[in-house]
Amino acid sequence: MRVTVNGAKREIALPAATIADLVREMGLEGKRIAVERNGAIVPKSRHGETRLEQGDRLEIVGRSAAAETVAVTASRCRQQARRRPASRRSLRERARGPGRRKIRA
Repeated sequence: MRVTVNGAKREIALPAATIADLVREMGLEGKRIAVERNGAIVPKSRHGETRLEQGDRLEIVGRSAAAETVAVTASRCRQQARRRPASRRSLRERARGPGRRKIRA
């Protein structure tokens, strides 16, 4: 059976292959991907039951490394924003710089 995946023709040996079989064959199982079949997005929960047919056009899209980095950085920023701010005293001490302490008489 012949299908088109991301613009390239691909031969599939199994006559009753599913999208899950194709994803596994391509080594993308467990990765964050989106699959579009003939212009319609197929939810991940239906990959195992959606059978491929001769001439299907599939688009498989995953997140790039740059997008993953941005997502992780944004997550860290949100976590830091949730933390309680430091006390005023510690902020004043930080502003004075290292080695400068106020001397009390």
